Amino acid sequence: MTPEDEGSFQLTYQKMQEYISGGRNAIEYSMLLVLMRPRVLTELDDMEMSEMKVLLKKYNEMMVKYESKKDTKSANDEQGAKE
Repeated sequence: MTPEDEGSFQLTYQKMQEYISGGRNAIEYSMLLVLMRPRVLTELDDMEMSEMKVLLKKYNEMMVKYESKKDTKSANDEQGAKE
C-alpha cells in the first residue's frame, strides 16, 4: 500500500463475502457462548437466545442481496436447520 492509497479502501466481492460470513459467525458464536455457560440456563439466557435468533434472521434477510446464490442457499439451509 502506498501513502496515496492509505485513505482509500476498495471492497472486492470476495472481501464482502468474507465480511458477511464473519458477521454471521459472530452472531452464531455469541449464541454458542450462551449455551456453553457453566451454569443452568436461566430465563434471561432463554430471552438472550431468542433475541439472537431474531438478530440472525434479520441479518440473513438483509445480507441475502449481497451474497451469491450458492452462499444464500447454504445460509438459508443452515437457518432452517437452527429453527
